[in-house]
Amino acid sequence: NGVEIKFGSEYFDDFYSIYSEKLKQENAVHDSYTTLKKMVDSNEKGILFLCGVAYLNGKIEAGILNGSDQFGAYYLFGGSSRTAHNGSFRLLHWELIKKYKAMNFKYYKLGAHREFEMLTDKHARLASFKMGFGAEIQQGYQYTLIIHPIKFWLYNKLVQLKSKV
Repeated sequence: NGVEIKFGSEYFDDFYSIYSEKLKQENAVHDSYTTLKKMVDSNEKGILFLCGVAYLNGKIEAGILNGSDQFGAYYLFGGSSRTAHNGSFRLLHWELIKKYKAMNFKYYKLGAHREFEMLTDKHARLASFKMGFGAEIQQGYQYTLIIHPIKFWLYNKLVQLKSKV
């Protein structure tokens, strides 16, 4: 249907505009432009970042920012417009998968999978989306190391307050 996929750091601003728009719509906390731009520009420790953006008739439909090392790629940040063509985000992922295959990457990690009490309708849809590409679920654990307990407590209270407002 005319959806165009483009890759490169020159599309970072378009990626960020759609990413931040999506998370603002969901009232979700997200990283600032400066934080992500600094991360992308740093290229520290052999991590390379790739922006991908889907366009339809010149309008931004979806965007992704991934990281990769010598073995594989990691889905980090992404979002799509509320009015995006139903297949734009899927096509963007598919083109990334083809790109990573051509680069002989061993894997493309699509992010976490939630189960049981953490599985909401949204997360079930996300899991279905990921499984549609042939993804496999790997069992594992997620740990949080709290370095500053007072700051952590304060942050959580502020997030709770923001969600009520």
